[in-house]
Amino acid sequence: MNPTVIEPTLDAAQVDQYLRQHVNSGYARLASLMNLPIEQSSRGVYIYDEQGRQYLDAGGYGVFFLGHGHPVVVEAVTRQLQQNALASKLLLNPQQAFAARALAAQCPGDLDYVFFCNSGAEATEAGLKLARLNGCRRTLSTFGGSTARPSAPSPSPAARATENPSMGCSATASSCRLATASHLSSNYAHRRTRPA
Repeated sequence: MNPTVIEPTLDAAQVDQYLRQHVNSGYARLASLMNLPIEQSSRGVYIYDEQGRQYLDAGGYGVFFLGHGHPVVVEAVTRQLQQNALASKLLLNPQQAFAARALAAQCPGDLDYVFFCNSGAEATEAGLKLARLNGCRRTLSTFGGSTARPSAPSPSPAARATENPSMGCSATASSCRLATASHLSSNYAHRRTRPA
């Protein structure tokens, strides 16, 4: 098998073509319409394009609170990559145990368990499952991320009423009053194993 070599530099036409064919054709059309430059590198609070022009990163994905390439973060990530790049899930993971204990120590009451996940969608789905396992029959409506729309509730009138983020949401473990949506959407119907 001949491995695919990733070109270190691609021109705008190649990037557009690859995005259309392999990633997201709608995004590629929008980028072409807006004549977006090619992102080349980042450092501190700036992103640089292929021409070396500098752009202030005014938000991004909210993961660069210390800036791009902060030396303390780079050193910590490098150290972890050299020691153990990805936990196997076969053996005990001391970093996960330490992080969970540190998080639980900051939580109020008897919130002692931590669930690590990769995304808001994964966190929302886990929250919905946990609520149902604990007897909750109303579901959670979340806002934010890239969609700024409810991620799981049905399109029922009750769910549509929660689409105003200024309404807020009350979530307490004891009451299980998570929101006013009446049921999970049909997207989750195939996952139900017992009647509601």
